[in-house]
Amino acid sequence: MYLRVSDISKHYGCPKGIKPLLRNLSEVSGYPEVDYSVRGGTEALTIGNAAHRVVQYVLENPPEKRDKIHEEVQDALNSIKQDVRMPSLISEILGEDFLTGAIHDQLLMSSWKECRNLLDCSISLLGFLEDIPGSEGKWEIKAEMKIHGEGVSSENVYQKNIFGSTTLLHGSIDLVFEYDHYLIVAELKTGVFAEWKKKTWELQTQIYSDACNFIYPDKKIAGIILHKGLIDGYNPVSRDSHWADSLDDSGKTIPGEHCQYCDQKLSCNDSWFKQINSIR
Repeated sequence: MYLRVSDISKHYGCPKGIKPLLRNLSEVSGYPEVDYSVRGGTEALTIGNAAHRVVQYVLENPPEKRDKIHEEVQDALNSIKQDVRMPSLISEILGEDFLTGAIHDQLLMSSWKECRNLLDCSISLLGFLEDIPGSEGKWEIKAEMKIHGEGVSSENVYQKNIFGSTTLLHGSIDLVFEYDHYLIVAELKTGVFAEWKKKTWELQTQIYSDACNFIYPDKKIAGIILHKGLIDGYNPVSRDSHWADSLDDSGKTIPGEHCQYCDQKLSCNDSWFKQINSIR
C-alpha cells in the first residue's frame, strides 16, 4: 500500500478520513507526483507556494553565497511594498506567469508579506543552528528532499503498518539543514496561525523526522516548524516513532477543525464541520 504524508497530517491522523486515500502499489505509477508549481488552486495556496519558493531559493545557495543572495532577495521584496510592482528577481524566482489572471496589487502585497515573514523565520532558524560550535557558514540546505524514490536506497525504504497492511510513505520535506552528524527537518508554513493547524504541522514534521531517522540512522535528527505566528518564528517538534499506532481501525474518528478539509465532512456523523454547520 501507498500513502502521502500530507494526506495523514491534513486529517490530523483521523483513521476514517485517511483510509480512502490508501492506494495499492499497482496504482503507484498512475498516482500523480506532487505539483511544485507556484500557481495554486486558490490565492492562499499561490501565496504560500510563493513564500516556499523564495525561501528555498535563498537557503539552497552554498553557504558562501547565501548572505549576498538573502540581501538581494530582501531588497527585491521590500521594493514590492514601495513600488507595488513585481521586481525582476522575484519574477525570475516565481515565474513570469505568477500574476496571470490575478488582481495584481492584492496578490503582490499579500505575497510580499508572506515571503518576507517566512524568509525572516528561516534566517532566524539558521542563525540559531549556527550557534552550534564550528557550524557557522557550514550548513548545507536542501529543498524538497524526498523520503521515497530515487536517492533513497532499497534498504532504507520507509514504511509503516497502517490498517494491517505494510504501507510505503511518500512525501517531500520543505527544507533539510545538514551539518556534520546533524540533520534538521524543517516544514515551512504560511497563512493565519491557529493551534489546530499547528497540531497538523507537528504531525507532518514528526512523520518526516521519523522517516529521516530510519533512512539516516547515523544522523542526529530534529524536527522544526516555521511560521510567523510562533515565538522566534520557529518551534521544535518532539519525536514520535509510534505515530502510526492509532491507524489500526478505519472506523475511528478524530473530529476537529481539520474536518473541513476532509472529503467525508458531510457524510461523517462525527464531523466537526457537519456539526458546526447544523448549528448554523
